[in-house]
Amino acid sequence: SEVVKLHTTIGGLSLAMENYDQAETHLLQAIEFEPANLSAYKNLVAVYASQKDTGKLTEVWAKIEPIISCAKEDQYELVSTVLFNLGTANTLFVQESTDPTLEQAREFYDLSL
Repeated sequence: SEVVKLHTTIGGLSLAMENYDQAETHLLQAIEFEPANLSAYKNLVAVYASQKDTGKLTEVWAKIEPIISCAKEDQYELVSTVLFNLGTANTLFVQESTDPTLEQAREFYDLSL
């Protein structure tokens, strides 16, 4: 619906402007209206990764897992992006490390958003 698209878009723009609270609010509203909205989940993972919120990342995974298991072929690219963002969040943002390789990976992740 148009409302879902609006909330997803505003959430994505808010994320890009690093307004994480506003992004979270709009993305959660989009998901409330459309629980299988992988585009909203993709950006919500990025919000929680930016905030290093492991609890919310875990909650998102619990909600995404059944959606992904039922994804249709035309959604595979989006599913791949969601999984990449979630995996990157878990390995790069949740764990604190001074490893220079991880620092390079963090920079790559920032560029891929």
